[in-house]
Amino acid sequence: MDNAFLGYACDVLADTGKGLTGSEIVKYCNRFAIDYNVRIPVDDVKMLQMNHKPQIPNKRTALKMNLETFELQQQIEIIRFLSELPKLKDNEDIKELINKMNVRFGLSDNQELKKGINETKHWLEKYPKSFKVYNEALDKYGKGVFQRNVLDDMRLSLELLLKDLLNNDASLENQWKILGKRLKDENVSKEISNVFEKILSYYGDYQNQYIKHNDNVKENEIELIISQTNTIMQFLIKTLS
Repeated sequence: MDNAFLGYACDVLADTGKGLTGSEIVKYCNRFAIDYNVRIPVDDVKMLQMNHKPQIPNKRTALKMNLETFELQQQIEIIRFLSELPKLKDNEDIKELINKMNVRFGLSDNQELKKGINETKHWLEKYPKSFKVYNEALDKYGKGVFQRNVLDDMRLSLELLLKDLLNNDASLENQWKILGKRLKDENVSKEISNVFEKILSYYGDYQNQYIKHNDNVKENEIELIISQTNTIMQFLIKTLS
């Protein structure tokens, strides 16, 4: 990661008024140092004390010195992790940092998620209404903004796909009886059909909770919803088209 961006990230994460404490920085850096078998220069909070030799001038510098010892993908993972900590998630400067991270390094370093997205796009191209909304959701997520809208668009994309596949205009919540019959007609086993019903139910419950009541959704939860949507869509298209 280039020096300027790394410095910017550390300034935000270790901000005196709204950022992490020196103790927190050392604690989390040590955790990742153990995970990746990396030796970090600032591994004890006492090194931030005024009388320590050599003196580390401030916690921003400590964080930057530590991050510089990691590889790029590790740096990205650590910065994302720190940005998701409960004490920082409502910080507007942190949200802007996440946005810039996503623009610069992509929406996620999750290769399995990227593979699932590409496969879903391939299958979804024949359903332009759903495909359009699906891409809008990914675009918003890639920019790290509008978390509620990402979930809303994923939900709408699935709803539009079902309308096309089942040739009706029912809402997502009212599709199950019709969908269940179609799955039975396609000789989908009762067990798989029941699993699918539960997945759709949980999907709807989660979406309703966060779309209607709460914008504070963690990035890893959004990734899970996207992955879940990918799986559902691919199954539906392969089975019902």
